[in-house]
Amino acid sequence: MGYTYIHKSYGKREWNRSNCKCDHRNRCRYCCVKNVPGPQGIPGPPGPPGTGGVTPSVERYFHIVTLDIETTETISSNQFTNDNGELATGFLTGQNSYVNLFLNGILQPGNSYLINEKALTIIPNGGTIYEGSSIILEIVMFYNQEDGR
Repeated sequence: MGYTYIHKSYGKREWNRSNCKCDHRNRCRYCCVKNVPGPQGIPGPPGPPGTGGVTPSVERYFHIVTLDIETTETISSNQFTNDNGELATGFLTGQNSYVNLFLNGILQPGNSYLINEKALTIIPNGGTIYEGSSIILEIVMFYNQEDGR
């Protein structure tokens, strides 16, 4: 037979012998109880209007290969131009970003390059990147709107 009781530490609980799963031989009222939900409280006031959100920012950098690349090659950021045709001063990367590398318009796997603020290192993995090939580096960063960007 079940009954409900109030315990100082555990609140309102329901217990009966059939739901006792411990070895206290149906004497336990503390470790084999199931929660009984209480009444719904009064809803709190609404929070302040949200000004946050996430805003993406995309930077693209362009480079034309001047000599065939057959082994690992590091290309300085100042050899790239940005969307405005200006020489890049560095690559904007961060933990809230991702980078895509395109060779002749083809997206490359992540293990074929390394990037930091100053340079792009291309790892051809046995292939050749020929003179005149285009390299496009796309960096997508995400900012909290409260950052003011």
